[in-house]
Amino acid sequence: MELSLWALMLVICKLGIYLGFSAAVGGVNTVFIFGINANSLRQSLNRYLWISIVVALLATGLAFVVQIGALAETGFGGMWNPLLRTILWGSAVGESTLWRGLGFALMLVAMAAFRAPKNFYGAGFLRLLAFTLWLVALYLLGFSFVNIGHTAELHLWAKLALSLHVVAIAWWMGTLWPLWFSCKKLDRGHLHSIMQRFGRLAQFNVALLITVGIFVATQLLNSVSALWLTEYGQILSAKLIVVTTILLLALYHKLRLVPGLLLQSEYPDRLARSIQIEMVLGFIILLTTAVLTTLVGPSHVA
Repeated sequence: MELSLWALMLVICKLGIYLGFSAAVGGVNTVFIFGINANSLRQSLNRYLWISIVVALLATGLAFVVQIGALAETGFGGMWNPLLRTILWGSAVGESTLWRGLGFALMLVAMAAFRAPKNFYGAGFLRLLAFTLWLVALYLLGFSFVNIGHTAELHLWAKLALSLHVVAIAWWMGTLWPLWFSCKKLDRGHLHSIMQRFGRLAQFNVALLITVGIFVATQLLNSVSALWLTEYGQILSAKLIVVTTILLLALYHKLRLVPGLLLQSEYPDRLARSIQIEMVLGFIILLTTAVLTTLVGPSHVA
């Protein structure tokens, strides 16, 4: 695994894209499903979504020119090479960049449709329009993640499974920050209600993550031994360990911390600290994914 300056820049760009995508999926999930309607939370959630999606949109464009620079091998000026830009834009890289750019742009339009406070959480045409745009954007972004790199060669069912896996991870990771600041701003009764809703939804999400994740892994690895004999498998194994840790932490929340919210006043702070740990682990998962998709791949698998 060779780490050049260009590769490092691309890893950072991809991390920005993953963080923005996670915020878009998890943040909107918080809006529509959790039913948060307090003004303080609405403002924080708006800011979270706007900043994350804008960062992801900028990272998408930067990732494209970084790859041009890597091909040109003439320094930073090579990022603007017109011939290489045309060639790369006509490739799968350009197609993926287009879908991602459109996806994040549509999410910004959806956010704008909700900008007026009276419409952001209310029913009506703007809410329906925004939700429709968000679904279209979600499809475009999901498609962009499976139509490039080593996953582009997977068959249709594997691509669909990988898309579901990506969305499921984004749903979980993007919801963590809203849950964390909910611990700081909501009363214990309201927080308990939200965490219970999240727990019920998370059960389905966990089942989806595990089932689809195992299936995708079998498509990317030729044998179980590849998990410890190859560079790709070793990094993937480390990612699986972190994912397992997050799932165990979530189980601890469900069985111990969430029931305790109604019993003792210090439990919201304990839950907030635990969610912070979960956010750090989630960041490691997204970073590992960025490294896997940039520096290594199943071509290294025996």
